Amino acid sequence: MVAFYGAPQLPATIVGRKTPSKAASKLVSQAAAYAGTEQRPVIGAFDLIAVIATASRGRDRKYRVRQDPFVISTYLDQAREIGARLMLDIQPGRANVLREVRALQTWLAEPDVDLSIDPEWNVGRRGIPGRTEGSIKARKLNRVSARLQAIVDANALPPKALVVHQFRKRSVRKRRRVTQRPGVDVTLNFDGIGTPPAKKAGYAQLATPRLFNGFSLFYRLDRRLMMPRAVLRLDPEADFVLYQ
Repeated sequence: MVAFYGAPQLPATIVGRKTPSKAASKLVSQAAAYAGTEQRPVIGAFDLIAVIATASRGRDRKYRVRQDPFVISTYLDQAREIGARLMLDIQPGRANVLREVRALQTWLAEPDVDLSIDPEWNVGRRGIPGRTEGSIKARKLNRVSARLQAIVDANALPPKALVVHQFRKRSVRKRRRVTQRPGVDVTLNFDGIGTPPAKKAGYAQLATPRLFNGFSLFYRLDRRLMMPRAVLRLDPEADFVLYQ
């Protein structure tokens, strides 16, 4: 899977810098660069931030806002036009991750909608996004994947991806206890920024053989953006590639 990350409200992301249609065109082109060298089938995706962490507490003091359903619908329609998938990303703030998953359940019941979580923004009951470094425990991830599995089973859906973004080991606590389920492809995605050697070293350190593995690339922030052939030579092989 080759995905574009962000939200229209966030111009620092690739999704925020382009209109939905232009982002879709670029996604098709970027995914094709992997399809030309990859033996496995390649599919595109939008990793749309559906729950955005905020520096202000908001009315419910959860330090997050939920994406407008019209925006989600727009990107789902755009993904379908190009034969891609939509992934809904949760930046929890102080909110309970499972409650945010339940709030997205109508979308997750669609066969081409997946889920991702940004533990960096999961700051607990007293943290503040941007000041507090967040994380998530394996136990909570397992509850989320169990919820996704229940959605898959109840609606007779094909497997869904559950992508967990990480940039250091403590992003996912007790990672050895993360469970892989038959209907949920749990993927740990390395989010490090830097030079190719540094990114490869960070990926190798955080990759987990029992799970699927992902690798992030930053069009504007990486120093010497890695080309698809270099990404495909990562060890272990990346199953998910994210562009920001």
